Amino acid sequence: MWQEQLDRVRRQQIIYREKIEECLAMRETARHVLTGAKQLMPYAACIESMSALIDPKRCHPPDPAPMESICMQITGIEPNSATRIQAIEKVLDLMLLYL
Repeated sequence: MWQEQLDRVRRQQIIYREKIEECLAMRETARHVLTGAKQLMPYAACIESMSALIDPKRCHPPDPAPMESICMQITGIEPNSATRIQAIEKVLDLMLLYL
């Protein structure tokens, strides 16, 4: 009986030592990551300041034209639904206006 308990305690001690080694390795990895992050901060700040200078229109896709946005809405609607039929009729009306 005491032999089993001794074995259990030894296994727990081994697990405990492994966990301590894991924690130390993780601490060292965290230290490396922090150092890398500190080294990258000037570059990130530079990129941020440059992106503020760039024309916002170049950074974002343009808004779709009215016809294109309506067509995109139609494709998102289920077939045979009343909403889809109304949207298609709206497109047809707009097409007649442009002609």
